[in-house]
Amino acid sequence: MLPEDVFNRGYEAVVAELERMVTALEPVARVDRERAPTFWRTRLTPHTRNACPMELVIHRNQRFDLVLDTEVAEGQLIGALSMFPKIVAAVSGGRVVLRTHRAQATGASVAREAIVSLGEGDAWSNKNALLASSSDSEHGAVYADRHFTPYARH
Repeated sequence: MLPEDVFNRGYEAVVAELERMVTALEPVARVDRERAPTFWRTRLTPHTRNACPMELVIHRNQRFDLVLDTEVAEGQLIGALSMFPKIVAAVSGGRVVLRTHRAQATGASVAREAIVSLGEGDAWSNKNALLASSSDSEHGAVYADRHFTPYARH
């Protein structure tokens, strides 16, 4: 974790950048935002069919929550504040995959994963196990991917 004063300076700069970004998305998405002493939140609901809705909450305790369509990642440790503009750009650009991991033998869902391609070979991902022991190798997993479209089509 960063020292509090360093984090707070970066937090203010990133929130200002995110405010500009989400304002620019208003023609293609419903944009809700909220600022409180302990967090900043935005919810993007795209007007375009098959685009990924998103909710991002950046907490001052150096944690964040991210909801991508139906996938939820809560209380995640912030590695770098610079990832948040990249995530918003990637989601609005349609670079999100929701992957369902299924057991090959039974077809049962064993895990769900959100993957956001940030560009330059980088990605943010979060995997939620649906079964108590759900390693892919243990279940011989197969994958089903759901892709999303960009908020704006050019």
